[in-house]
Amino acid sequence: ITSELHSWQHYITVLHTQVYRLMFLTALWVFLITLLILVFLKPLKPKRKTALITLVFLIPLPLTIGALGLYYYPDSDSHTPYREQAVCLNNTPLYKEAHREDKNSLSLPEASHLHILAIRGPWTHIETPDGQSGWVQSKEIGIITP
Repeated sequence: ITSELHSWQHYITVLHTQVYRLMFLTALWVFLITLLILVFLKPLKPKRKTALITLVFLIPLPLTIGALGLYYYPDSDSHTPYREQAVCLNNTPLYKEAHREDKNSLSLPEASHLHILAIRGPWTHIETPDGQSGWVQSKEIGIITP
């Protein structure tokens, strides 16, 4: 159960979200430092002043690319690695702890899409698309393979 992506969103995923975040933050800092230098250091040599003014006009480009990349990066399970995706094979109880004695368990319906967080012996720590997390018995889920 994955969401449909626009064709242009596949191009955004060429770079990881950390790259977009780093690009945005670095460009923001460079932009702010350049503006501070221009405002507070008045007697600048003409070549330095020209270089700083050029930076003020060029830095918004990576700043914008980083911000748009972060904003439009597809946040869906279709970009989760296959080894971290699974589905429930049957109606499966979701426990808060990795043991069957937990009485406050929820029930996951058959074919529920899951994100695997960890595997510990016969138990798998999972997260559902709606943000609930817990433990299921590993035999109750099937890992998605390409």
